[in-house]
Parts: sequence; C-alpha cells; structure tokens
Amino acid sequence: LPPRRSFAFFELPRPMSVAELRSCIAAARYPDEEVGRKWPEGTSDKEKAEFWEWFRRGGASARERDTHWRLLYGATPVRSRLVHQGRADDAVCPHCPTGLKETVKHYFFGCEWSASLWRSLNPVFARLFRTPLPSLEHTPSDITLGLPSLRSSLPESDRRAFRLFVAISLQALHDARWATRDGSPIRDSSKLAALIEERVIARLEDSE
Repeated sequence: LPPRRSFAFFELPRPMSVAELRSCIAAARYPDEEVGRKWPEGTSDKEKAEFWEWFRRGGASARERDTHWRLLYGATPVRSRLVHQGRADDAVCPHCPTGLKETVKHYFFGCEWSASLWRSLNPVFARLFRTPLPSLEHTPSDITLGLPSLRSSLPESDRRAFRLFVAISLQALHDARWATRDGSPIRDSSKLAALIEERVIARLEDSE
C-alpha cells in the first residue's frame, strides 16, 4: 500500500470521520442535495433539519447510521435493485408467498414479516419508555424520519435510548433479511424483537 498521506480521498483533510466520508460520497453521487433522498411527501425544511440533527447524535454506530442512510436514499440492496445491477435473477421478495416485488419500502415495511416485527416492537417500546406506542401501524414515513412525533414527546432522559431503539431496530431488520436473501427461513419476528430489547439495554448500560 502507498504511504498514508501519498493519496487523497475526495480532497478531505486527514483525519476524516465516517460522517464526512458519507457526506462527500452523497454529494458526488447526488450533486443536487435533494436528488436521491427519498423524503416523505410534504416533509418541511424544518423537519429535514431536525432529522439530520437527530440522525447524527446519540449512540448509533456508523454501521447503523449507514443502514438508515441507505433507507433514506433508496440505496438498500433490495432485490429490485440487485436485478437492475445484474446481481439477482428476479425482484420477487423471498419472504412473501404472493410474489410481491421487493422494493426498499417493501423490504423495511410492506413485507408481512417486516410488518410483524414492527408490531412485535410495540411491547418492547412500552417497557423501555414506560408508555405504549400510540399505534404501530406507524407509517413508513414516520419510521424513516425517526418517529419525530414520538421522540418530541419523550423526556430528555429517554432521548438516547430512543435513538438506539430506532437504530438497532432498523439494523436488526436489515441483518435478518439480508442473511436470508436466498429465501432461507427468516428469524421469528417476536424473538428478534426480544433480542432488540436486550441490545438496547446492553448498549445503554455500556454507555453509563
């Protein structure tokens, strides 16, 4: 390998953070900053700014932020995307018996398995934050933006736990689906919800 300082990456000064790298890659790929982002219809500039402030804070790992970033940009490697890239034979969701197309929205929300995971997370949320979710059937838009109405209603002491809850939930969903993209049996959603709860609690304890 060449010496560390013998080549440049996006002309960024060293040392560089993962967030800076992600920002440069996004800017290079989408010169118009709004192109590529799949903002839910009607999202205001204020809501976008609040999302990015929330997105960058808290205890989410770089890998978890990257998964959420891919959701927002429609860049998750779902089967419809893999077919377009010549890396899959068909775009059919491997976990839906009805043969529905696996899009980003279907991957995270529309598939019955994904929907069942969000339903299983209702009691987890109630135990973690001492209040039930108003309903989950939360819309995909709500979850994509980090459930803004919910997080604004929580006390400041719960904000870090809430950030971890969203990050770990999206990552666990993605990991389970990606590991079974060949159509092998996917993990029971209720058991995965219990594991998500354990991970949130463990990460909070580690940060104390």
